[in-house]
Amino acid sequence: MRIAIPYRDGEVFLHFGRSEYFKLYDIENGEGVHEEIVATDGVSHGALAVFLDDLDVSVVLCGGMGENMRSAMLKEGIEIYGGIRGDADDAAEDFIHGELSYVYHQDKNSEQSTAACSHRFS
Repeated sequence: MRIAIPYRDGEVFLHFGRSEYFKLYDIENGEGVHEEIVATDGVSHGALAVFLDDLDVSVVLCGGMGENMRSAMLKEGIEIYGGIRGDADDAAEDFIHGELSYVYHQDKNSEQSTAACSHRFS
């Protein structure tokens, strides 16, 4: 399994569609086996779903995500855990160990989520 987190300065970057970097975590048998930071090279908003799918991402941990982005992610089969803030590595570790605190979860079988990116972050 591969997890992607929008990334800036060690933290979960809160404006998903404008993320310049994602930190990827490869998970096998409940353990992190590889980490890397990848640049989006200008890919943004809706095109990020295809970008992440091309990187074999199956799960995204993020702060917020707009409705169109969520739809694009789900179309690519990528699960979404939203409402995540703080240290990216801590979020990945918490996810791996089943201890992640999140606001919403959505996959291709979920009802439409009402959680969305508000574009206002502190």
